Amino acid sequence: MQEQPASQLSIDMSINLGKYFQKAEEKVPAEHSGGKQDCEGLSYSYYFKRMPLVLEGKGTTVTGRIEGKYKLESSYCLKCLAGNCIHPRLKFSCGTEDEGMRTLKIAYSVSLGITPEYNLQSKTKLIELQAGDKRCVVSPVNIDITEQIIEQLKDPLNTLASKADQALENIELREHVEKIWKTVTGGLKLGNYGYLYFNPEHVKLSSFELKDSILNFSLITSAKPTIRTDSLPHKEFPLPKLTEYAPSNKGFDAYVDLNAGYDSLSNYLTKYIAGTTITIKKRKFTIVSAAVTGMGNGKLIAAIRFKGYKRGTIYLIGTPYFDKATHELSIPDCDFDVKTKAILLKLAKWMYNDKIVNLLREKTKFNIAEYVNISRKKIEEEMNRRVGKHKEIEVEASLKELHVEGIYPLKDKLILRASSKGNLSIKVTPVTNPAK
Repeated sequence: MQEQPASQLSIDMSINLGKYFQKAEEKVPAEHSGGKQDCEGLSYSYYFKRMPLVLEGKGTTVTGRIEGKYKLESSYCLKCLAGNCIHPRLKFSCGTEDEGMRTLKIAYSVSLGITPEYNLQSKTKLIELQAGDKRCVVSPVNIDITEQIIEQLKDPLNTLASKADQALENIELREHVEKIWKTVTGGLKLGNYGYLYFNPEHVKLSSFELKDSILNFSLITSAKPTIRTDSLPHKEFPLPKLTEYAPSNKGFDAYVDLNAGYDSLSNYLTKYIAGTTITIKKRKFTIVSAAVTGMGNGKLIAAIRFKGYKRGTIYLIGTPYFDKATHELSIPDCDFDVKTKAILLKLAKWMYNDKIVNLLREKTKFNIAEYVNISRKKIEEEMNRRVGKHKEIEVEASLKELHVEGIYPLKDKLILRASSKGNLSIKVTPVTNPAK
């Protein structure tokens, strides 16, 4: 059997970091109040409330914006003596219920980096803090209180940036990448079709990008994917260190070996030839069933059970041939095996007849184009699923093409080597507080 050629697979991966940003925000109060109380001059108290951080843009540096609102009450005393204002205080309010709270424009830059050991590096910086269209100005004395409030808000807003960095850098990123890695390298269950194994040989990962709260990266692997009807013993593929790679075409253009047992081929053959009646020298017999197995030398052996004038089993051998142009599978050199020939010549010479062989050669021609197309659709459906203990990993796949390139009969299984094209992405939504 010709060795399966390695294929290049490009797999898009993503991790939703939204819960971690939320966790960082929970450590910093969303509401803040403060002010200044002096007898002489300006006194004020304010209340500030911020909305959740919303990330915008993409790349290794993105912008996080927060909607902030505030209101205040102030008073102004022209002159104090002995701790008492000797003139009536001039009172002023801004952003109260009657007119609605005033707004602040708040923005952060969030820069992300990744170490080769998969540690997340984050630098969050306050880059904008300014009032909206309306400011708070005590008009009789022309004092703009807005700037004083902004100065007092810088500390809590910078604290939010620091807490965000702490939360992001504490993320067990390697754990999440390993979950994806195990999904890629382990057996992906494909319903009744069996298991998909990627069998990676060499792997590189791209640099990371952040789009809104989604951390994106790509995996390029040289692999020999296989679809088997049985599951394989668990095999560890160590997670490689993070390295840069030259971008390649998206998706995959891969050879995949579909490993099948002979039961399905036996059922397929039985469906086509069972009930066929053959008459030889006025003697009739009817084919009951067929059981196919491999001989280990690129040939198949078929046990044909029959009833009628005689009951028994005859054995035929042959080499399967697949015509890629017509999608036809056949056994053109189908013939009695040596032992069957000897028995027929000795006990039932009348059955040693080309009529049987020619009929079975015709009956063992199958056009598998429809079968392959149905298989492609069903395999695609089975690949799209949620996996993981908490269903936190979502696999999305599109199998655009699947073409059989060759057929290789081994002793215990039949391998259909197919070329495939499509796209594969894996998304992880971290479970921060999984139920026990």
